[in-house]
Amino acid sequence: NGATEFYAQTWYEGMKTRGNSSLNPYFYGEFLAASKPGQPALRSSKQAYQADAVSSMTQLAATNFNVTRTFRLEWQPGPGGRIDWFSKGYKIG
Repeated sequence: NGATEFYAQTWYEGMKTRGNSSLNPYFYGEFLAASKPGQPALRSSKQAYQADAVSSMTQLAATNFNVTRTFRLEWQPGPGGRIDWFSKGYKIG
């Protein structure tokens, strides 16, 4: 279909998002090599590592920034596991 396939969509099988959320393909499984001159983080070649992360993005409305909000995260690990976000006690998505 001509669409580029991001690693974030294939790294873990069965990942799904709902509502106005989507996987974040730019924060996913990055190799963090030795620091280059001028970078704020100092990491030697012996400290290089493969980062593994799952990231998803959800669009927030402008009204989310008018007052203080309380968010909650619930994580259910294992096969069939999931991450659920809540705002003001209501599940998002």
